[in-house]
Amino acid sequence: MVYYSIIPAGDIFAEEDEEAEEELVELEVDGVTMLINQTEVDKGEIVKVISSNPQDYLNADYQPGTMIKFEPQI
Repeated sequence: MVYYSIIPAGDIFAEEDEEAEEELVELEVDGVTMLINQTEVDKGEIVKVISSNPQDYLNADYQPGTMIKFEPQI
């Protein structure tokens, strides 16, 4: 079935898990900006890397799903 609409598909077919989106924090760790799902005050799981440098995506330390420790922002 094809559905044509001016409303983005993500808004129409979005899951009702709104709480998970609120926990995402955008941080810069070692010069690399990333989205982190914060699990503790100073720890979290990498969700997405945001960078224009291809080498940042190849770094195994920044793979999505990796737990990372960071300094909390005030």
